[in-house]
Amino acid sequence: GVFGESRGGYAAMKAILLEPDFFKVAVSTCGDHDDRMNHLWWGEKFFGLEDEFDFVQHTNNSHVENLKGKVLLAHGEMDDNCLPHNTTRLVKALIEANKDFDLLLMPNLNHGGIAKSGYWLRCCGDYFVQHLLGETPPAYNVPYQPMMSRA
Repeated sequence: GVFGESRGGYAAMKAILLEPDFFKVAVSTCGDHDDRMNHLWWGEKFFGLEDEFDFVQHTNNSHVENLKGKVLLAHGEMDDNCLPHNTTRLVKALIEANKDFDLLLMPNLNHGGIAKSGYWLRCCGDYFVQHLLGETPPAYNVPYQPMMSRA
């Protein structure tokens, strides 16, 4: 299994899409799945201008047909760094490719806030227990407490 948040969320999804026979489970949180949507300067800084780099092929959306394993996509609804549109566009591509996936949209959480949520930590751990080990996750009685960091 593989997981990550932000650019790591992109990488986790890319890993299960490009190595579907190796990675069986991925949890992708707040992923910037398309550098054309994530701060334009970021993609250009690291990859070059659009006429110098194939940003379309670089997106996770371009590889959804390879998905074989289980994927949990999670995003904070108030993410102002890596916009939730990155995940919803990936969801659209997965639906159009008729691929199964799980989605967790966390209300009132910004970029980085989702990783501080006890609920997300439980969901992430449970996802791996269920889909890698084939076990039933333990029962928890932890109330949802959104943690929103303010700058």
